[in-house]
Order: sequence, then C-alpha cells, then structure tokens
Amino acid sequence: MTQTEFKEFLKIKGQGISKYYTEGKVLGLNAINDIIKWAKGVERVFEVDLDVIVNSHEETVHLLNKVDQSYGMNKQKSKSIAAIKAYYEFRNGREYI
Repeated sequence: MTQTEFKEFLKIKGQGISKYYTEGKVLGLNAINDIIKWAKGVERVFEVDLDVIVNSHEETVHLLNKVDQSYGMNKQKSKSIAAIKAYYEFRNGREYI
C-alpha cells in the first residue's frame, strides 16, 4: 500500500470520505488515519498487497467476499470492507461497484 499517496487522496476527498467512515467522529485527520489503519490491517490479516488486489476487479471481489466470510456480523468487517473500497477508488479513479 502506498500510504502517503493514499493519505493525500483521502485529504483531498474531504467530506467525501464519509461513505467509507461510519464511526461518527469528525471527518478529519483521525478519520483518515483510521481508514489507513483498517487498510493496513486487511493487508496484514489476509496477507495481501492492496496495490496488487485492486488492480483486478475480480481479485477485489474475491477479497471482499473473504473479508465478509471471515468476520461474520462484526464491526471490523464493515471497517475492512470500507477500507478496501476506499483504496480501490484511490487506485482506479472510480468507486467500487
């Protein structure tokens, strides 16, 4: 993951990051750092490189399904899925659909 560029992308998105951040906190640097932390957690837990994964829509779908199945009905699931989708948008210039 290219953390510095991702952080800049999230800063530029400003209030637009609210679709990836449902913690109810003010959308500022803390929210940006949380999203980055969640993305790094996905890389660590699932032993993947998001730069590689989000280059392929199919690989992204596979990872999202893996996260969905791994976490059950857990708050971490929604955070992880949001981080993957944010990174997908960052790398591909469009929202994940």
